[in-house]
Amino acid sequence: MKKKLLGMVMAAALIAAQTVSVFAAPSPTAEVTPVGDSDGKYTLEQYIEDKLEELRAEAPQVADVIEQINNGVKMFESIRETVAQDIVQEIEEKTQETLENISMLTKFIDLDTIGDVEKTADGFYDVRLQIPTLTESMINVQILHYSTERSVWEVITPDEVDYANKTIRARFQDLSPIVVIAKEDPSKAAGDINSEGTGTAPKTGSESNAAAWGFTAVLLGAGAVAVLRKGTKRA
Repeated sequence: MKKKLLGMVMAAALIAAQTVSVFAAPSPTAEVTPVGDSDGKYTLEQYIEDKLEELRAEAPQVADVIEQINNGVKMFESIRETVAQDIVQEIEEKTQETLENISMLTKFIDLDTIGDVEKTADGFYDVRLQIPTLTESMINVQILHYSTERSVWEVITPDEVDYANKTIRARFQDLSPIVVIAKEDPSKAAGDINSEGTGTAPKTGSESNAAAWGFTAVLLGAGAVAVLRKGTKRA
């Protein structure tokens, strides 16, 4: 009976310890800023209050989904409800993953110009953004953009992804709601990626909770061993 109890406790400890790596995905952030040549030319606003109502006047269904996703009411996968199937297929082809396996590195935010900003010769806004949650454990970085001007969803592949400085550079035909998405590579998710210290996987509240579970499990295991030893001495 004592051996069975010890086995059950140790099994629970192993299961709890394994959750540490499971909950290592980053939490999406709204703290995205234009950097480099884009600083002073572009602005990013959260979809709250007036800004959300502004979007709702142009695209009510899109605004509702963005509000619910940003507030945690809906999961990112619910974007399937508003994105046309050809766009879903394009996302999955470009990321080589199903939409369900993609993480949001940012919340949905509104990207716009500050005053008049000249487009490139071929008609695009060239924007460099800093993404605090970007690490080298994130692969297939993409931008999901809803064009309020053209009423279409599109997937934009950044021209540059700078993991060391946590920045991406991408070109947009027009500006409106965007969200940066990526897939986490499990082989790079734990600890530092290289000797320079870049690419450290982000620590989140979920990861901290998992660590606490692992620590609790170890304490339970130690307690069980102590109880069994005490029982053995009494016998």
